[in-house]
Amino acid sequence: MPDRPIVCIHGFSHDASTFDSFGDLVAPRPVLAVDLAGHAGQPAPGGGLCDEAERIATIIATDGPVEDGRVHLLGYSMGARIALHVALARPDLVASLTVVSGTPGLRGERDRHDRRIADEGLARMLVERGIDAFMSHWEALPMFDTLSALAPDGRRRLNAVRRGHDPEALAEALRCFGTGVQADLWPELARLEAPVLIVTGALDTKFTEIGRQMQAVLPDAAHEVFAGVGHTAHLEAPQRFVDRVTDFVDGVDEIE
Repeated sequence: MPDRPIVCIHGFSHDASTFDSFGDLVAPRPVLAVDLAGHAGQPAPGGGLCDEAERIATIIATDGPVEDGRVHLLGYSMGARIALHVALARPDLVASLTVVSGTPGLRGERDRHDRRIADEGLARMLVERGIDAFMSHWEALPMFDTLSALAPDGRRRLNAVRRGHDPEALAEALRCFGTGVQADLWPELARLEAPVLIVTGALDTKFTEIGRQMQAVLPDAAHEVFAGVGHTAHLEAPQRFVDRVTDFVDGVDEIE
């Protein structure tokens, strides 16, 4: 059987091009990176996370699979949350799942309510103040402090991607795909049979703890914590990330 493709889903304010170097490094295994709705010229979303997961599942079914119809699915942050929805809704398409700095959602309705209010404030900032002002605010969040470790060219490329989005479409993506509108998927994790690799940066203590808790309830999961990096582990330690993901997907394919 030919190598299964790795289908990559980017995070909020990124786009498919942020996986270009990943695709180069894992070649000849094919990589299919998709743009989320509201990003990179894609229309603003017309529904929530489940609708976006269905759209991506259609792309996978059309463009991704090999003989047995399954791919290796990989998502970062917002993309990881959508990838979880895809894996749970369409297990027939997913040979493995890699979750980078992702979460199955907030457990309490009060927490979800508060997060929706916070995300609405960010969405309004995007529309009212524009993309440059919003991104200056977004990049100053403590969660992204470790992005300073990126090489200058990498930072410039990411900045160009972030500031190239349409602010109204991006604001709608935040409203439709934010953690506050996501259902609590924690009770669903036990039925996810595909092998799962969870990747977090040790400096991102919040998501490393979430990853630890996810591993405890998933039937078949490994949790890799990268020392010295933060939320964007796949960009901050690209070769380490490629080596671990390649080892993971190769192992899944060998077993089958």
